[in-house]
Amino acid sequence: MSDISIPGVPGTGRFDTQKIIENLMSVERIPLDRLENDRTEMESKRGAWQDVNRNLSRLRDSSQSLYSFENPFNERLAISADESIVTARAERTALEEVSQITVNRLAGRDRFSSAPIDTGYDVASGNYRFGAGDREVGISFGGGSLASFARALNERAGDVVRARVIRNTEDTEVFVIESLSAGKNNTLRFLEDSAALGIDLGVIKPSNDTFRQIKIDAAAVRQLTNPISEEFVSFADKGAELAPGSAVAVPIRPGVAVEENLVMEISYEVEKIPYAYEPPDPPPGADAPLRGSVVFQGITIKNASSSVISPTWNEPTPPRQLDDLRVFSLQTGSRSVDLPDIEESDGPQTMRVALSDYAEFVSRVDVDNQNTHRKITVFEVKVFDPTTRGEYVPIDPIETASDAELLIDGIPVSRDSNEIDDLIPGVTLTLKRASENPVELSVEPDRDAVKDVIIEFVGLYNQLLTEINVLTSRSDDVIDEVTFFTDEQREDARQKLGLFQGDITLMQLKSRMQTIMMNAYTTGSGRELSLLDQIGISTNPVRGGGTLDRTRLRGYLDIEESKLDDAMERSMASVKELFGTDSDGDLLVDSGVAFAFSNYIKPYSETGGFLATRILTLSRQISDKANKIEDFERRLVRIEQDYREEYGTMQGALNSLERSSEQLRNFSSNQQ
Repeated sequence: MSDISIPGVPGTGRFDTQKIIENLMSVERIPLDRLENDRTEMESKRGAWQDVNRNLSRLRDSSQSLYSFENPFNERLAISADESIVTARAERTALEEVSQITVNRLAGRDRFSSAPIDTGYDVASGNYRFGAGDREVGISFGGGSLASFARALNERAGDVVRARVIRNTEDTEVFVIESLSAGKNNTLRFLEDSAALGIDLGVIKPSNDTFRQIKIDAAAVRQLTNPISEEFVSFADKGAELAPGSAVAVPIRPGVAVEENLVMEISYEVEKIPYAYEPPDPPPGADAPLRGSVVFQGITIKNASSSVISPTWNEPTPPRQLDDLRVFSLQTGSRSVDLPDIEESDGPQTMRVALSDYAEFVSRVDVDNQNTHRKITVFEVKVFDPTTRGEYVPIDPIETASDAELLIDGIPVSRDSNEIDDLIPGVTLTLKRASENPVELSVEPDRDAVKDVIIEFVGLYNQLLTEINVLTSRSDDVIDEVTFFTDEQREDARQKLGLFQGDITLMQLKSRMQTIMMNAYTTGSGRELSLLDQIGISTNPVRGGGTLDRTRLRGYLDIEESKLDDAMERSMASVKELFGTDSDGDLLVDSGVAFAFSNYIKPYSETGGFLATRILTLSRQISDKANKIEDFERRLVRIEQDYREEYGTMQGALNSLERSSEQLRNFSSNQQ
């Protein structure tokens, strides 16, 4: 807009109408600025209440996690003394206990390899079936290379058996086939055309009939020395019971010529019986003769009493208690060979020995119970080749199907897998390797999990307390003393500093929170463990050197981890009760720090609670302010338009006057 002046009018001169309008509008905007400032302040307060509400909700959730059904106090750890032998995983239902586990043998699966085969070997067409345990699978193969046969088998039978071809030299390859299930009942079987292929590849060969199974009854055994007496040996459906001091022989007919893979299994049971010795009574000794008498002239004269001197009674020495765990032996030709000692564990047991380690020929098994306080029952004797697969036996097995064998607290156990979840309730064992040495397996509380949740709870408490201190204080100290703030958080805190100074709600919340943390609660340890301070959680304002720490006067909690660790080690149950417990037996938690905290802050943080109401109220007020601001902005637009129209009219008039003035000046000049 051009500057305008009115000639001949005193006090007029050149002026900027745009500047005049802007100045006028700045005056008109003052109420709008107040409205916007009010809205900004409300938004800051709403944001602050939202932050408090979020922190309260997080703290409530953390406190509930310390006493809810999923609380960390029920978490369990299974700790193995040697994880190279056995590892374990414990569930929440596992009981705290210690077990001794000896892994005698891992569960194995059949895995056989062929002899080296020329790389040009072709598999003939045919129906090839394989079995593993109670499952069978087969393919109809149209012929081709060994590698293509392996691929076809894996595509069809990939969950029962698996095959592969390994190029071992430039000109030869090895065929490997394996069962995918472990355990002695999951042996690999070659059916239909598979048997001929296995023989041709050098995987299997026809087996010899060396199987013997002898059920122990009166017809199968004989006593070694005297005829069998029912007083010493008795028979029942389950086998022969040998009383102390008895012995029997179990003939094997026909005798077995021992081959490389033959084993003998003897099923038996050991029962301890009371052993008590009662010494005999001393002998009565000789009787003294009756005292005689004589009568003379009516007078009776009696003899003096006789006496018998008995020898001193010495109690006989009690019979010696005999312990002899060497019960079983083999008769081979004219000599006897002892088998390993029996185990004293309760329940039926099985002794398994490789016959090639003891004899070349076996004709009899002798059972000699020379124990004075054990009864031994023999159920069955078996001789067999464990590598036999029906009519065939592997030539060069890499691994054979077998059950895992272990001792748990001295009790023999066998399973068809190295993953065992039914021995210790709530614990899954993973067997890694066999070892003669027992491994201690302990099930303990997961103290680290408990500690992490407690630390999180205390951290969230301090975070909420920091938020309240910033909002209710005007001192920069409450910000500077917080060590965990980032630069961005520190700047944000300065924006909120003192926003709710003197707010009674926040002051009451802070005071009640501190009271809950300092109160005593009932636990099984009584006064020895009833305060958070007794597990290392406190607001002690005095540092280790005796100096006063002003920051701790604001109520922040510290954790002395060594003291917390010690409390959990001594009495985890009481630490759990300190945070939450059922005091009246109604199966509902009704006491404890975490319960009291959650119960108190619930009305603040729940949906429709106090903070939610405040936030909603502020949101409505902000919305109202926004509507007023929008209306006022529309009004200002109209006012500015009016100003521009008025000054536009004035500008037109001034322009007209200026033109008239110019014409007058021109007219005067022409007249001269």
